[in-house]
Amino acid sequence: WGIVHPDDMDIFESYCDSMDNGEDDFTYDIRQITDGDEYVWLRYFGKSLRDDDGNLIYSIGVTLDVTDERSEKKQLIEKASTDSLTGLLNKESTRLSIIECLKKSKSNNRHALFIIDVDDFKYINDTFGHLFGDKVLKTFSHEMKKLFPNDIVGRIGGDEFFLFVKNYRGIAHVTESAMLVSDIAH
Repeated sequence: WGIVHPDDMDIFESYCDSMDNGEDDFTYDIRQITDGDEYVWLRYFGKSLRDDDGNLIYSIGVTLDVTDERSEKKQLIEKASTDSLTGLLNKESTRLSIIECLKKSKSNNRHALFIIDVDDFKYINDTFGHLFGDKVLKTFSHEMKKLFPNDIVGRIGGDEFFLFVKNYRGIAHVTESAMLVSDIAH
């Protein structure tokens, strides 16, 4: 019991219940601590065998280390959900993150949505070149992530961005957020 990741205890208990109840086939992924105090992902497969009358004879299981598989999957999900230039959420991931936030919000929570356009970006690209323009977008994105670490920041495309300020504390908070964005977008 002391080796399963605390967030996976419910899953581990379901696995134990599946074994105890003699479910026909079951699979669970659970993080478990190693001797080196690191968590690895293990996949538990189980199968129950029954006699001709359907009575449980025994349950057997196999455990596989799927840490690499989970890591690769996480990297693919991150790659698919982020803008490759800025590292911010891409347009679709931003939309989904905002929807998820709204679903979890209580009725008295207030949020603010900003659509941001970097001033004179075409001029920057035309005058200094696209590599410099990319650097401007990266710098802008870095500053946005730094200023709004608990909010949703995403790139719509080109020089347009979303900022979704979660649970703002009043109009002064929104005004302050707008001023911060304005300062780095100019």
